[in-house]
This record gives sequence, structure tokens and C-alpha cells, in this order.
Amino acid sequence: MPLTVAISTDNDKSYPHRRNIVSKPGDTAAYPVAIQTRNGKIHVVYTSEERQVVNHAVFDERAILGHKQ
Repeated sequence: MPLTVAISTDNDKSYPHRRNIVSKPGDTAAYPVAIQTRNGKIHVVYTSEERQVVNHAVFDERAILGHKQ
């Protein structure tokens, strides 16, 4: 904890754009998988509550970058 998303804007040389998407004290965010769909949305699937719950977070890239592209 926390589960953090990071985005590179320089072809994987660095990842300066970061945002915590989950930060629940005492819990875990395990086995995260992320994809970006054609419409630009980023989908992150991960487990929590001792791997008993599957979670799905959806957000725009600009939510991580902090501005419109």
C-alpha cells in the first residue's frame, strides 16, 4: 500500500507522473494488471482484502498527468 500508477512520456526513460489510486491502511493491493483501451481509459484490476475481492479502477490518463494533453 499504496497502489501507485506511473506514466512515462519519454518512451520509458522515466516515470515522473505518479498518482496513488488506492491507499487503504491495513489492506493490500495485490496482483495489479493495467491496460489502456482505445478510448484512452486506463483500467487497473487488482485484488484486496487478502485476495478475496477483485477491484476494477477506471480513469483517464490526464488524471495521472495532472493536465489535459
